Amino acid sequence: MVQSRLPSAGHWYHTHFHIYTDGSRLTNPPSVGAAIYIPSRSLATAWQLPATASITRAELFAIKDGLQFATTLAAPCSIALFSDSLSALQIVKSHRPHSHHNVSLIIHHLIFHLISLGHTIHLQWVPFYVGVMGNTVVDRAAAQAHTHPSLIDLATDQTDFLTDLKTACRRHWDTTMTDALQHTSLGHIRQDTRHHWWTYSPNQALDTAVTRLRIGLNAHLHRLGMTNSPHCPWCSTQPDTPEHLLLHCPRHHSHRVALLHSLCYLPTQTNND
Repeated sequence: MVQSRLPSAGHWYHTHFHIYTDGSRLTNPPSVGAAIYIPSRSLATAWQLPATASITRAELFAIKDGLQFATTLAAPCSIALFSDSLSALQIVKSHRPHSHHNVSLIIHHLIFHLISLGHTIHLQWVPFYVGVMGNTVVDRAAAQAHTHPSLIDLATDQTDFLTDLKTACRRHWDTTMTDALQHTSLGHIRQDTRHHWWTYSPNQALDTAVTRLRIGLNAHLHRLGMTNSPHCPWCSTQPDTPEHLLLHCPRHHSHRVALLHSLCYLPTQTNND
């Protein structure tokens, strides 16, 4: 059973066997650690994982090893396993997890095995900011795992592999596109592959209008050989730029007046100091 709320002062589980788990990840240099803490045994164990592992993979690894430790208990009892990773617990809770399938399957098998041995299992989320002593201890243990001299042998998780692959492809595409844009007319409105605000609009007409405005419709069509002049269609000597269209073109003077008039009715705050 997975609980999403923290029991007040731990009273819900005061008769349970407690296991605390945690994962830790550093970015510079890349390093991943995981740890479990057993308060009744005064035992803390930590592992350094391959740097390619994600923080969710580290949290799931710690949960797995916490349950693995529970299989060594001599007599059946009620077990409370605490984790500060709600996302990891949600993956464990799901019957069809969207990621980290291999380690999730192992965790499910461990839970079923413990239940078959007569244990009762409770997986409890503990927010890192509430200051639970056991969570603080395991957090320190996971942080110390970064200093371990050797890594454990851990197969690359498919989810982490796909994430790394997407990151590498995005980085390569970003570099390639950035270099290519420097030699095109679009380089002044787009420098990389990051999403711009208008790309999230569900309104396709708005997307089209904003894109045309930014690239200069007539100027862009001229570069494609579809028009005879790159200038404004209504001002034959003026360049077709967003600034000209929005601020200066006499064709749209009435629209600008209407816009300024409507803006007068918007609530504004005046600084009289």
